[in-house]
Amino acid sequence: MAEVERGLFSGTTALLVGLAVLVLMGVVHQVLDRMRLSKSTALALLGAMIAGTFLPEMALGPGVRIDPGGALVPAAVALYLLLTTDHAFERRRALVASLWTAAAVYATDWFLPSDPGGGRWWLMDPLWSPVVVAALFGYLAGRSRRAAFIAATLGVLLVDLIGAVTNSLRGIPGAWVNLGGGGVFDAVVLASVGAVALAEGVGEIREWLARRAPWRRGKARPAPPPSVAEQGVAPSPAASWLLAALALVVVAVTAWLGPRFQQPTGDELVDAPMELREVGTERLLLVSSRVMQVGDIWIDAADRWYRIVRVEGAIAYARALLAPADGTLAGRTGAPSPRGPGAPETGPARATGPGTPAPGPDGPAAGADAGVGGAPTGPDAFASPRVRWTPPSLFSVWRAAPAGLIPDPWGTPTGGVGAAANHGALDPLPGRGPGPRPGPAALANALPLGALFQKVVDPSPVRPQPRGEGFIGIYHTHNDESYIPTDGTASVNGRGGIHRVGDVLGRELAQHGFRVVKSEALHLPHDRGAYRRSRRTALKMLPKNPLVLLDVHRDATPPEFYREVVKGEPVTQIRLVVGRENPFHRTNLAFARRLKAEADRSFPGLVKGIYYGRGNYNQDLGPRTLLIEVGAHTNSRIRAERGAAMFATVLDRTLARAR
Repeated sequence: MAEVERGLFSGTTALLVGLAVLVLMGVVHQVLDRMRLSKSTALALLGAMIAGTFLPEMALGPGVRIDPGGALVPAAVALYLLLTTDHAFERRRALVASLWTAAAVYATDWFLPSDPGGGRWWLMDPLWSPVVVAALFGYLAGRSRRAAFIAATLGVLLVDLIGAVTNSLRGIPGAWVNLGGGGVFDAVVLASVGAVALAEGVGEIREWLARRAPWRRGKARPAPPPSVAEQGVAPSPAASWLLAALALVVVAVTAWLGPRFQQPTGDELVDAPMELREVGTERLLLVSSRVMQVGDIWIDAADRWYRIVRVEGAIAYARALLAPADGTLAGRTGAPSPRGPGAPETGPARATGPGTPAPGPDGPAAGADAGVGGAPTGPDAFASPRVRWTPPSLFSVWRAAPAGLIPDPWGTPTGGVGAAANHGALDPLPGRGPGPRPGPAALANALPLGALFQKVVDPSPVRPQPRGEGFIGIYHTHNDESYIPTDGTASVNGRGGIHRVGDVLGRELAQHGFRVVKSEALHLPHDRGAYRRSRRTALKMLPKNPLVLLDVHRDATPPEFYREVVKGEPVTQIRLVVGRENPFHRTNLAFARRLKAEADRSFPGLVKGIYYGRGNYNQDLGPRTLLIEVGAHTNSRIRAERGAAMFATVLDRTLARAR
C-alpha cells in the first residue's frame, strides 16, 4: 500500500508543491503581478487548496456537493480576480471566455471518442482537455493570465453543472453532481494551473518575438511596451452578448446532437467494431469496439504478443512479437513463442528481417543469442525494424512504454524462470474455491457478508483501512452499459446491467474474505468526460488504502467473440485493459499478467487477453488499478456474472501468491 500512497501524492500534489517552491523563489513573480496576487496570498491559496482536500464536502442543494479544495477555493479565487479587474470590458471578456471554454469542453466530450485512447488525430487525454481549451480561449480573450485562470476554473465547473442539468432533464434516477470532488487532484485545479502556465508560456514567446523582430532587421531595438501580453481588444457590450449567446447555442446543439452522435448504446463503434488482423496471414486476432491505435499491444489467450503497426479504416494490422521472458513486460518483433500449458504447439514462425534465424521447436535456432526464457539478447535484442515508431500522447505528462525488455516490478515467481510454466502441477490451490486469505482469516469468518461487502454512492465516509488490510474498490465509469439478451437494451439512463455484474464480483470477493467497497456513483452521460467524473470516485477511495481498484465495463462486439465454456459452465470471457500513458503502466501490466497467468491455471479460457493500449483510464492514480471488460452487450448478463464470479477467485489467488 505504500506504492498506492506514493501514487496518491506523486501527481497533482507534487505539481502544487513545485509551484509553491517557484513562488518562494520568485520565479513566477511576473505571473503573480499580472494576476494581482502577492507571494503570501499565492502561498496561502495553494495551502488552502491542499488542506481543503481533506475537509468534508459541502452540500449546496439536493444532489449538488462542492469540495473545498477542488472547487470552492479555485472558484473564490476566480471570482476575486473577476471583481478586481480595472475595466468592465475585462470582466466581460473573462466571462465570455468562461462560457466558450465550457461550450468547447462540453462539445469535445460528446463529439470525440468516449474512449480516452480513441481518435485518429486527437492525442489529448480527457483530463487535460480543459487545460488546453481554457488556455486557448482565455488567451484569445485578451492575452490575459487572469482570463485564462477564470475561464479554466469557471468553465470546468459549468461543464459539470451542464451535465447535471441534462441528466435531470433525461430523468436519470440518482443523478447528482460533485463539483471538484477530486479535491486538489481534480480537473478544476489542473485546468486552472495549467491554463495560466500555458498562457504565460505563449505570452512570453510572443513578447520575445516582438522584441527580436525589429532587432533582426537591423533597426534600433525599441523599448518593450508595458505589459504587452495584457493588452487586448475591448469587445463592446453588444459583441459580448452575441458571443455569449453563440456559446449557449453551441451547448444546446451539443446537448441535442451529442447522445445521437454517440449512438444509443454510448459506444462509438458498436455497429462496426474494429478488427485486429495479423500482418501477412490476415488471421483475425481480435474484434472490439475499442479504437485501436498504432503502437498498442494485444496479448491473446495463448499469451502471444502482437504490436499494431498500421490502421486502415476499421481494420488494424499487428505484427507478432517474440514472447517475453518471465519477469519482463515486452518483447521485440518476431515470431511468437507459445508459453504455458495449453498453448498451441505451432504458430506463425516468420522472421522479422533478413538474417534473422527462425526458431526451432525448442526455442531459438542454433546460434541465436538467447536470454532468459528464450528472449534474445545482444545488440539486436531491442530492434524492431518493421515497427513504425509513434510518439506518446502530446498532452499526457507521462511517456509511453518503450519497446524492448522492461524489468517486471513483480519479479519472477519463486522457483526460477520455469516455475511459472510448471506451477500448475504444484498448485496448492487446485479446483475452484477460496485460497489463502490475504487478510486475517478470523476476520473473514467472524464478520457477516454484509459487513465485508459495502455499496455506497459516495466513498468519502468509508473508514480507512490499516496498512496491509486494505479493501478492493469497484466502480463503473460507464454506468449505463447493459446486456441486450437479459436487460433488453444495450444502454439505460441510469445504472445498467454492468452494475449487477459488479455486484456479483464484489460479493464473491467478500466470500473470499476481502472487504469490498463498490461505488454506485453515476458518471453519466456516457461521453469523453465520464473518465474525469469517475476519477473523483477513484480518488475518494485511494486514501482508504485499497489493495486493488477495478473499473468494470463491457465491450460491444458480436456475441461469439466473448462466449466461452469454462470448466463446464457457460460464461463470457474477461478482457483486461491497461493504459500505457501513466507512470504505473509497467506495474499495472505486470499485475494484469499475473492475473491472466492465474486464470490460465485455475480457469483456462476465462481471460480473453490483455489489451495494452493508448490512454490513461485513470490508472495514473496508483498500481493495481485496472479496467476489465466482462463480455459484450450482445452476451447474456447471467454468463457475465458467472465469469465475474470466477474472476473473483482468480484475484483472490493472485493476491495470495503476491503476499
